[in-house]
Amino acid sequence: MTKHYDVVVVGAGIFGSCTAYHCQRLGMRTLLLEQFNLGHSNGSSHGKSRITRYAHTDPEYVPLVGDSYSQIEQLEKMRGEKLWNKLGLLWAATGNQVQSISGHLQAHNIEHEVIRGNEEEFKHLGGTIQENEPLISHDESYDSPLELTTKNRKYTSNKIIFTVGCWITKFFPHVNFKIKPISLAVCYWKAKEENQRHLLDEKHFPVVIAKNLEKKEYYFALPDTDYQGAIKLVLDDGDELNEDLSHPKKNNKDFVDLPGKFITEHIPVVDGTKPYKVDQCKYTNSPDHHYLIGPVSSETSNILVGGCGSGSGFKTAPGIGRALAEMAAGEKTTVDVSFFSPNYDVVVVGAGIFGSCTAYNCQKLGLKTLLLEQFELGHINGSSHGKSRITRYAHTEVEYVDLVGDAYEQIFELERVRGEKLWKKTGLLWVSTGDEIAKIHSNLKSKNIEHEVLKGTDVEKHYPQFKLNDEWNALIDPMGGVIYADKWLNAFRDEFKKLGGIIHDRETVFSHSEQGDTLYVNTNKARYTTKKIIFTVGCWITKFLPDVKFDIEPVSISVCYWKAKNEAESHLLNDDHYPVVIAQEMELKVFHYSLPDNDYPGAIKFCYHYGDRLTNDLAHPENRSQNCIDLPAKFIRNYMPVIDGSVPVKVDKCIYTNSPDEHYIIGPIPTKNPNILVGGCGSGSGFKVAPGIGKALAEMAAGKKTTVDVSFFSADRFKPSKI
Repeated sequence: MTKHYDVVVVGAGIFGSCTAYHCQRLGMRTLLLEQFNLGHSNGSSHGKSRITRYAHTDPEYVPLVGDSYSQIEQLEKMRGEKLWNKLGLLWAATGNQVQSISGHLQAHNIEHEVIRGNEEEFKHLGGTIQENEPLISHDESYDSPLELTTKNRKYTSNKIIFTVGCWITKFFPHVNFKIKPISLAVCYWKAKEENQRHLLDEKHFPVVIAKNLEKKEYYFALPDTDYQGAIKLVLDDGDELNEDLSHPKKNNKDFVDLPGKFITEHIPVVDGTKPYKVDQCKYTNSPDHHYLIGPVSSETSNILVGGCGSGSGFKTAPGIGRALAEMAAGEKTTVDVSFFSPNYDVVVVGAGIFGSCTAYNCQKLGLKTLLLEQFELGHINGSSHGKSRITRYAHTEVEYVDLVGDAYEQIFELERVRGEKLWKKTGLLWVSTGDEIAKIHSNLKSKNIEHEVLKGTDVEKHYPQFKLNDEWNALIDPMGGVIYADKWLNAFRDEFKKLGGIIHDRETVFSHSEQGDTLYVNTNKARYTTKKIIFTVGCWITKFLPDVKFDIEPVSISVCYWKAKNEAESHLLNDDHYPVVIAQEMELKVFHYSLPDNDYPGAIKFCYHYGDRLTNDLAHPENRSQNCIDLPAKFIRNYMPVIDGSVPVKVDKCIYTNSPDEHYIIGPIPTKNPNILVGGCGSGSGFKVAPGIGKALAEMAAGKKTTVDVSFFSADRFKPSKI
């Protein structure tokens, strides 16, 4: 006869035991299945000691730790036994990591007996444990009840919760995360001298985390709880498991030698020449090394996962178990664990300035957001690198002005919150032949934006670096200035993470697909489910949306830098004296832009606002047009007497992505799923309005009216034949 349960928890390690306990405690008839005998050493929950701590680099962990502490305190009172020993945590790291966690509470140490306590309390509450009963298959439909088949019998259940460690893909193959199970060499080390042995016990030795961020080495250590007279000190890395998920016969020598070297260099009382003993333990890591807590598909809440403890999950297992039990009961979780869900409200693809601003604004609106970047953060392959960009109210199209205003407001707020300068107000000088200045004047006047219109011959009175004739007209926008581009990028990413957002770099998106209202994003590391996808990928847009037939033109810009003719006049090139500049020779259709010497002291940036087409694989061309250097050089020689226009002192590269009309694309693409949005075609001017574009895209993703009307930038403006 098939037995029916409200919940079947698969896997009786620490995650599963805590989960089953809480399910039964909430009144759900619960079965806890374990493929091995209880007390086995095949997974991640065996041994006598683990670390517990409040200190974490990600604040989302702290409430889970706090919930676990309160549960352990209750269990100790109920059972009359000690389940942990408060020692304090020593966290040592190179770099500034210690400063980032300095506000956390003092950390603590927890012992393995908590798993035994929860199993016993689970049974006391009426729960059933079946050991040596591996799960063979389970019902993969989304209807309840679900059927499970073990080697001994069949069960039905309203919910299944998988807490199976490295066996997650075996038991639930549709979880397409790139899970990395590894074998850890758990090394134990003795004191050099017998009379120093007492320094390794719980009264004298703290739990320890030590990180060398430059070398990417991470160690943890505990007192001699497992083996008297021998501390546990382990490198937080290991060998891949065998195909059958068993440990390799022998661990890589480095995973023993590196801890020994660390001991020799930093712990003088311990003998680091050879470990006293080496055990093995399994880690199961998710792509971002954070836990997985919750449903693995947005289509059902009947199948849940608690896993990928990544070596740090033991201490939070009671909190994770309670959260999973509350999800199974249909209740709101005591602790917000949305940070650890494998499902997202929004996936933003591309972590340049458009993507970073978009992800920040999505998370700020309460949307659980993942930001993906194919390259390493800080790369120079796109359009967002470098130290400086121009900001300005002045535009020839009035639709840009409100986007700039929204961007200013966001930057003012970030400066206040972060206590750092993100731009410098230098004023913008716009010089042009033809009637462009009249258009800009009209736009700024309609928006009540302060500005001044000049004759070309009067520019020299304001800026002695220029000498223009009466063919030129000019406008000064006093709110123009230099964006500290690298600081903007860092600020939006940093604030996004503070709000609970997740960034994965070096993760390439291969494809995306749709199934009803659910979207899937497939990468080289994982498969994610999401309600919305926002592509902010610059020149790579045609790769991800190949059937969108905009005539997008990605070009390679030669970013030229020029010095003063005389060293004595170099001060005229810094941002105390030199404005940001746009220069247009309308009859020649030659446009330039210029900034002070923020990137390279003593050398202004002065560039032709066009370039060479990228190669078919979207790389910069090897042979570059000499025009991109000769045209700015000619302007400098004709109109900037203090600058040496003979040859640039440096030429960098940057990518522009231009739409057919050289205006941005903001919003859904016609004929495509409205849940797929695009922010792109910055056309060399998008950096300054990226915060406004990011907010508009986030508001669209949240189903809200946009703060700024961005309909001018809708892809609907293109004729159907373009799509």
